[in-house]
Amino acid sequence: MKKLTNILKNLIFPIIFIVVSIVSYIQAVLIRTLRFGGSLGGDFFPKLISLLTLLFSILWLVMEIRSLKKKSQVAESSNDAGHNVGFRNSLLFLIIFAAAVWLMKYVGFLLSAFLIVFFNYIFLKDEMKLKDLPLAIAYTAVVSFGIWYLFEKVFELVFPRGIFW
Repeated sequence: MKKLTNILKNLIFPIIFIVVSIVSYIQAVLIRTLRFGGSLGGDFFPKLISLLTLLFSILWLVMEIRSLKKKSQVAESSNDAGHNVGFRNSLLFLIIFAAAVWLMKYVGFLLSAFLIVFFNYIFLKDEMKLKDLPLAIAYTAVVSFGIWYLFEKVFELVFPRGIFW
């Protein structure tokens, strides 16, 4: 039973990302395309991002399956704590990502992107200390503003605006 639980923990998130990318691609196909001059249509980047997410999720799934095959040959007593932390962080990130996407229509793109990038930084960092917080905030501000500036100003895409931005 424990072995089956570990297998499900390792495979559930790549499968969830595959399903989410397929659903987001289907939604991107439904976007009404408005083209201004030579700019890309509003559906280009959602389609591109969903296809890249699908590609990376399939690669992630294949890597997890290969890893499980190797682990089945080796005793798996020392890696249980690391898997639990990875599973917990992945689950927390998915919850925060879903909440940020839901909040986007209320608080706008920039603040919700700030939340996603900030928590992504925290969960990807091996050991987060209080002294790392200013760097995390600075990194998050630069990345969020850079993404917003690139897509809103350079590619002239229109992001959702909330009450703050």
